[in-house]
Amino acid sequence: SNPDTRLCYCHAPFNSYVNPVSTPSIVQLECGYCHCCMLDDTGLTWCWGSNDNGELGISTTDDQSEPVKASSHANSAAPWLDNVVEIALGNRGMCARTEDARMYCWGNNQYAQCGQGHQDNPIKVPALVTVVPVQYMITSIAVGESHACAATADDAVLCWGHNNYGQLGDGSTTDAATPVPVPFFDDVALAQLDGGQHHSLALCADGTLYSWGRADYGQLGIGVDVGAKAGDFVTAPTRVPVPTTAVGSVCSGSNHCLALSRSGAVFAWGYGDMNALGLGTAVDKFEPEKVSFASSLGDKAEIVVTQVAGGGQHSAVVASVKQFAPGAGL
Repeated sequence: SNPDTRLCYCHAPFNSYVNPVSTPSIVQLECGYCHCCMLDDTGLTWCWGSNDNGELGISTTDDQSEPVKASSHANSAAPWLDNVVEIALGNRGMCARTEDARMYCWGNNQYAQCGQGHQDNPIKVPALVTVVPVQYMITSIAVGESHACAATADDAVLCWGHNNYGQLGDGSTTDAATPVPVPFFDDVALAQLDGGQHHSLALCADGTLYSWGRADYGQLGIGVDVGAKAGDFVTAPTRVPVPTTAVGSVCSGSNHCLALSRSGAVFAWGYGDMNALGLGTAVDKFEPEKVSFASSLGDKAEIVVTQVAGGGQHSAVVASVKQFAPGAGL
């Protein structure tokens, strides 16, 4: 669906509605710390909100209360970044993947997470990630608070940026201005990557899920033995025991995660404060637990979840209601 308005707020005394834009349908909506972006089905990226670090990609650091199109990169004659097929937002920056399997990043670059090989800060317009060799065709991207990762068509995973909790997955805690391979995924087909504040997720094509990085809120989902102490982390991918035969998609908030199974079940784990996990309790969970969805129609309907999303300390799903009673109608 393409709603008439978009809602976003950040440290404001009231919710502010974003005026609709005259664009084709929106195919992806993502939010960072204090900015949001949406991708339309013509391949253009629209952003609004805080812009202190150039995270809107419009060549200035002026905040925007309504959606504006991200500028093109320096080597393009087009006025806007176009042919985008995927966007990923971090804390105060973001990246985009284009049809030609290239990756562009902009915004905060304190730890070289924008993929330029250096720490110029901020980057105000989309910049081609030059540290990934051109022979790599990028198939999925992820952005954390200060790190980024990319999966490639030849079944490799590369990460760069801040690595204080092992979020780059190379077995170390050394920051990297240029990509380091995640050895575990050599020749493993990947379906999706995602990044949290200080952790990373990788969903394999066979439906298995792996995590690495910071663990002390249970955000890795690998059990209380790893993560029970403040500052716990894991520097290499570890399988997440999601109780389903196959995971279809994943997402990460700052320190919690959600998984959607191919059969439509939702599982949550990690930081539970503010009831972000939807499990009826505000405590951390160190392994995935199934989220139950209640319908006002009771046993006359079934809620079918099709997409999951995680924010700082909140979560949301896109769902439809499948009615069993003829003529009930919503």
